[in-house]
Order: sequence, then structure tokens, then C-alpha cells
Amino acid sequence: MRRTILVAPLLLALLLPAHAAPVRLAGDADRLARASVEAMLSCEYLRATILADSVSRLDASHPAGWLLKALAAFARYDDLADPAEVAKAETALGRADSLAEALGDEFWKGIAEYERGLLLAMRGQTMKGMLATRSGAVRLSRLKGNDDASALSAVYDYYLSEAISWLPFVADERENAQARLARGVDSTLYFGAVYREALVWIHWAKGECDKGLALVDPVLEAHPANRVFRQIRGDLLRKAGRYDEAREAYSESLRQYREVSAEESVRGVCALGNLALIEHFRNDFAARDAHLARFRELLPAVEKRMPKSLLEELRREKLN
Repeated sequence: MRRTILVAPLLLALLLPAHAAPVRLAGDADRLARASVEAMLSCEYLRATILADSVSRLDASHPAGWLLKALAAFARYDDLADPAEVAKAETALGRADSLAEALGDEFWKGIAEYERGLLLAMRGQTMKGMLATRSGAVRLSRLKGNDDASALSAVYDYYLSEAISWLPFVADERENAQARLARGVDSTLYFGAVYREALVWIHWAKGECDKGLALVDPVLEAHPANRVFRQIRGDLLRKAGRYDEAREAYSESLRQYREVSAEESVRGVCALGNLALIEHFRNDFAARDAHLARFRELLPAVEKRMPKSLLEELRREKLN
């Protein structure tokens, strides 16, 4: 997310360009924020949080550090499904909300509100979450010349347009939203993983697996420990019918989750389910049944949070 931040006297000067420039913290704050993002991409969540704390200490009146802490909590929850991270994200977003309001900066108010919506949805408050996300997206969409605000609001715009595309006389904004997301990936300093993953799933849904891989592979080259993007790579390869490569990606993902004692996490169980499907399609029934046995053992504890598409495919193949 790039662009607007009001200048904080003496401590943390944040650049507020008049036109198209991304959000950029000045001096040490920029360096620390980028390092925090890099730590998240390497699944070093404690280090990411410590670095985000350092951003906050440079200017206690600015929400940037707290927002980075919330993003680190979201990232760890997405990776390891630790429910404690939801509470951490809520605390961090609460601080970011109040500081953004006091600062009066529309970008930080918008992103805090947008992320608040995601948190509410994560807690099962779907309608409240949708309304908060919409409110944040609308606020961000008003910030012209701001690539970060444009990219973040594009995620909402894309899926809203997809949901109402059947209505007559309603413009289809998906192509425009996708272009804004791609521009955000190229230009942002701090929020590239957010835009990149959203764009990858758009390509996945459209069957554009090579385009998705072109977004995923650079992350894994720079951050081979990233378990989430490793598994997404497997999803893209499996959808493309490249089963041997997909099996390699899921096997590595599963090895990484076992290494951190998280095989029982949602993503660990997903890896097992996907490996079972691949071996099923390859007619290696012994390997399939070994993965299925462990999958069925771990599934009850995480079933409510599992992707419905994977469970439905397993049922279609009479494997679940």
C-alpha cells in the first residue's frame, strides 16, 4: 500500500506526495518496515513483530507499526492457524484504528477499516465484516493517484463485480481491478504479498496457472521457507495437470509443516488431502491410502476451516 502519510515532526517524517507515489515511511522507519515484511515472507513472525514494534517506537502517534503487527498476526494465522493470532491481530488493529483516526489520514483509516472487516469475517461475523471491508474499500478508492489504495480496493471491486456480473446494464470492472492489483504488485513497498496472493487466486480461478506461477515463483526463490506460497504453487500445478511437480510442491510443504510441528494445521491437512488426490489420479493407491489415513485422522479438528473445494473434490472421488 503506498502513498499518503502525514509528516510527524522530529520523529518520523512520512512522505505525502501530491500525486502517484506509494506509501513510504522515511529513513529508519522505511528500513524497519521493509525488514518486517521480509521477515513475514520468510515465516519469521516473531522477528517481523519485533521490527514492527521498532517502527512504532520511532513515532508512537503513527499507525504504521501497529498495522504491520496486525499483518504479521494475520500471516501467522494463515500459515499455522494459531487462534491466538486472531486476538493479537484484534489488539493491533484496535491501536491502528485509533491512531489512524487521530492522525486523520484517509489511507491509514481506510486500510485499518478494511483489515478490521477481514478480522470480523474471520471471527464468523460475516455481515459486519463485509460492511467494514466495503467501507474501507470505498474510503481507499477515493484516494486518486495512490497505487496502494487503488490495489487494495481492487480486491473488493473484483469480487463485487464478479458477484453481480449477471445483472444487466452493470459494467464489468474485473479487468480494471485486476490491472490495478498488478500495478500494486509492481509498485508497493510494504504490501506486495497481499496483492500478489489476491492476484494469484484470480489467475487460479481463471485457469491461468502459468501467470499465477510467475507471481509465486519469485517469492519462493527469495524466501524458500515460505510454506504458504509453496502450497499455493502446488495448487496451481495441480490445477494445470502437472501432477509430478504438484506432488513435489505439496510434499515439500508437508515436510516444512512437520518440521515446525504443524502437520495438524489447516494447511498441513490440506497438503495431505491434495497429495491423496494426486496419487489417486496417478493410480498409486498405496501412497493414496497412506495420505488418506493421516488426513482422516487429523480432519475432524480442522474440518470447519478447511477449503470447501478440496473437501468436495475428495467426496466426488469417494475419498472422504
